[in-house]
Amino acid sequence: TAAVDARPLVKHRLSAELQTYFEKVTSAVRAFVVPPGADDIAIAEWRACEQSLTTDGGLQQLVPYFIQFVSDEVARSLRQHDILTILLKFCQAMSRNSTLDIEPYLHQLMPPILTILLAHRGANAAVDDDWTLRDDAAKFLSVLCVRFGSKYTNLQPRVTRTLLQTLLDPARPLTTHYGAIRGLSQLGPHVIAVLLMPNVAPYVSLLMPKLNANPPSMAAQRCFDALRDAACKYVSNSGIGPNDAKNSSDVIKVEQKTTDDGDADDDRQDKMAVDDKKPSTTVHTGLEPVS
Repeated sequence: TAAVDARPLVKHRLSAELQTYFEKVTSAVRAFVVPPGADDIAIAEWRACEQSLTTDGGLQQLVPYFIQFVSDEVARSLRQHDILTILLKFCQAMSRNSTLDIEPYLHQLMPPILTILLAHRGANAAVDDDWTLRDDAAKFLSVLCVRFGSKYTNLQPRVTRTLLQTLLDPARPLTTHYGAIRGLSQLGPHVIAVLLMPNVAPYVSLLMPKLNANPPSMAAQRCFDALRDAACKYVSNSGIGPNDAKNSSDVIKVEQKTTDDGDADDDRQDKMAVDDKKPSTTVHTGLEPVS
């Protein structure tokens, strides 16, 4: 399998120079773990390392070690959006370096990115920076799918399946649903049309009790806004006519104003009530290259 073929690639001896570089970069990342956050020196050191990861050559041997480091740190830092933000930037920097080949380790890179996008972060889940972090993770996920999708033809289908299953699981917290909506909407108008739009009306009906609460749920409003943005993106990129646009983006506005009148609807909502407290675990996925 791809996993078996990739693992031996990390079995080589690093030079003292590369070992020193690895320690310097990983130490700069870990400096953000210390409360109440990184000081000016730590920020400057990280920015220098980020620039180096983006432009320097001769780092290919470190790629598997870097990705393993990211995976380990993400698993340990699920509720620390500051360190998760730096880890995401770490991966983005490597992906922008034209001298680095991350493809052999893609199967190890995808799970921590999906975890950053979807994982529940407890009391820290509703801070503004966390929504931005999920947005950035969704964009990077799309970049990876576009970049490697032609060779790994099951990459985007696997990612899409993970995101859709997450969105349709009413037991997952709304912050996780938000990540799934953003992730799906970044995969293009076709994914939005086929997977998101058919689920808009039933999903918004589940959000209604939280949207109408006093005070309204911030997480529910974020999910609603993400769905509305996805519908607008679908309309603007698909070239569909005004009637179709009304059936897609406008349905969200209509559903938000609709109240539940029937007992059947109440029963359905009770059965599918969204629980915003249940934690989620690290996300895992796999992929196989084209033979």
